[in-house]
Amino acid sequence: MIYFLSIMDGEYIKIGYTSRVIEKRLAALQTGNPFEIKLIFSIDGSLKQEKEVHCRLKEVFERLEVFSNPVNEWYPGEIRSSKCLSAIQEILTLIMQYKI
Repeated sequence: MIYFLSIMDGEYIKIGYTSRVIEKRLAALQTGNPFEIKLIFSIDGSLKQEKEVHCRLKEVFERLEVFSNPVNEWYPGEIRSSKCLSAIQEILTLIMQYKI
């Protein structure tokens, strides 16, 4: 399962993977985090596909000169810009269509 989470009213977005029930992963991430973590959406996918999302996002963000790919996978909220969201949608479509 590939998930998209947010904290601080969308100021930061996390993209990750879990093989567990998403609620359990959310609870684990929430432990020790002072900010409420909210699930934006999730999609069936593998760890390999999640890594591909990050790889392609890095390419997109470098091209758009938005920001660099963070190590901890919490992206600044600028990811919500229309250019970034359309890039994410395109990436997810490719992943699901071609089973990258």
